[in-house]
Amino acid sequence: MPRGRWKAGLQALWEQRAGFLVIVFMANLPDIDYLPGVLMGSINVFHHWYTHTLGWIAVVSLAVWILWRKTHRAGWSVFAVLFAALASHLAVDLFSADHSVPYGIMALWPFTDTFYISPEPLFWSLRKGTWNDVFQWYNVQAALYEAAVLLPVLAGVLLYKRFAPARGRAEP
Repeated sequence: MPRGRWKAGLQALWEQRAGFLVIVFMANLPDIDYLPGVLMGSINVFHHWYTHTLGWIAVVSLAVWILWRKTHRAGWSVFAVLFAALASHLAVDLFSADHSVPYGIMALWPFTDTFYISPEPLFWSLRKGTWNDVFQWYNVQAALYEAAVLLPVLAGVLLYKRFAPARGRAEP
């Protein structure tokens, strides 16, 4: 790729940094359910409940999309990206080991309050019973493993987006 195209690509990424940060924030937002648990002295007491459901991510995606539209051009594709960012969190948690009751996530609420979890976890369970558990080398290793699994997926999506033929547009 010629040097000028790399520079243009980096410039475009810089110009879209607000959107990127919103996506990163949205992908981590389901874990807001830790806050009431922290305040009560039991980190996991509310984790994996309503903020880890399709109903919650649909409502939050819609609310953020409506707010985003007030200052930016935002079609339905922006809503889809926001929804996908939140849903990615559910997918990772669905495929993570879970060693505390209730096992899994209520992914399909409000349609059902059944908890779901993969029988063969892909990701490690984080240790987070106490603050001392949170800040340990095992959790760093778990995060690095998760990144090693997911970064190639992200790279593949970005490469596809970069090199896939444009659909519905005239070629320059």
